[in-house]
Amino acid sequence: ESSNGIITFSKGNLQSILEGNNNFENRNVSTGKGKITTFRLLAIPVFENGKVAYIVQVASSLAPADTALNILKIILFLLLPLTVLAASIIAGEFLASVTLKPLNKMIKTVRQITSQNLKLRINIPDSKDEIKQLADTFNNMLEEIDRSFLLQRQFIHDISHELRTPLTIIKGEMEVALKKARSQEEYS
Repeated sequence: ESSNGIITFSKGNLQSILEGNNNFENRNVSTGKGKITTFRLLAIPVFENGKVAYIVQVASSLAPADTALNILKIILFLLLPLTVLAASIIAGEFLASVTLKPLNKMIKTVRQITSQNLKLRINIPDSKDEIKQLADTFNNMLEEIDRSFLLQRQFIHDISHELRTPLTIIKGEMEVALKKARSQEEYS
């Protein structure tokens, strides 16, 4: 650099340009009043008759790009937590629905089970987790309840059969007693 605003090349860069290569570099340039501005420089050799006749050099300030990058950093800094929060909510909802799907099926089946259809069972999921254990436990409990109902029905059937004979005898005795009037001695 020089004080008259002309940007000079380093010896290595000049040699590379003279060999026909384009040259890119960033330079900090004093623009007055102690201000430093970064420029992006492009130097391109122009050939005439197979030799470098002159070098075209253009410069562009990087201030707009730096400003845009700083704004982008701020936006990303502010939006990143919101994006992470939104993504975690969406992922959480998805995982919860996938995870709870077998449980919802179980609830639907359980609501259909009554004392009249104790043979209905919960489909056991193909997993090795707590939901499978819950389904197994519930099905085992239904087996026990069904067995208890069968035993209760059998007991009631047996009792009714056992009581039928004495009740029939008592009924017969009462019918005989009511057919005609008798004295107390005859009932003894």
